[in-house]
Amino acid sequence: MENGIYTVTNAEPRDDQSWLVNRFTDGVRTVTLDLTTFLGGDHETEYFASVSDTDTVSYLKSGIPLARITASGKYGPYDPEASDGRETGVAGLLESQLRIEWTRGGLKYKTFSAGMRYMAVIDKSKLPVDTGEAVFEGLFFNLPNGDNTAAGGPITPLSAAAGKAVASASVDTLAGATETGRSLMKATNAQAARTAIGAGTSNFSGSYNDLTSKPSIPEAPANATTAKAGLVKQATHVADPAGETPTKAEFIALRNALVTAGQMAGA
Repeated sequence: MENGIYTVTNAEPRDDQSWLVNRFTDGVRTVTLDLTTFLGGDHETEYFASVSDTDTVSYLKSGIPLARITASGKYGPYDPEASDGRETGVAGLLESQLRIEWTRGGLKYKTFSAGMRYMAVIDKSKLPVDTGEAVFEGLFFNLPNGDNTAAGGPITPLSAAAGKAVASASVDTLAGATETGRSLMKATNAQAARTAIGAGTSNFSGSYNDLTSKPSIPEAPANATTAKAGLVKQATHVADPAGETPTKAEFIALRNALVTAGQMAGA
């Protein structure tokens, strides 16, 4: 006979992050989830680590591909069959397992803040749900089986080209580059670089004497003469006269100093 007493154990499942091969720095931002978008549909059991009619607590799996709902700005699971914006592509992946509480009326909280990873190396095959040919935003690389062995395969970018590898960047695909800029970056030598920018060539030797159309440079001024001003130098010091009246010798000494300095003609 049943006694009406039940023991319910809600053990938290292990957060399976086998999909995450390598993080790029933090690479996580906070988004608001619309939890109602995870209920119903073909993938509900893939989203939750455990959920049943008797659960009061369940867990959303980490690695669920998230997409933005256009009208509300909240996020839900990527769904190519949706029509609310979640069909346009994968904005990121649920970073960690998320605890969800239930009441008799359904979800205890219909919205919840969570971390969304937008940069990582992942093993796409280990995500909780298949993303098919979904467009990935952010910066994601796929590394099958988490290694680069023959069993795994090479690392490939997940891109806006609907799941195909991103084309290798080249000068011709650089956004905003002008034709002149592309030609300059493609130049293989100095001559090609000059041609690209329209600089032409030069055979200038580097010597001033080889320049043409040089400006006229005035000649340096000569020493002063009685007829023409010119350069003079400072005369040597002549001592003051010994007496009140300068002597002839003292006068000659002053004259000779001025002549020597070029400030007075010699004769």
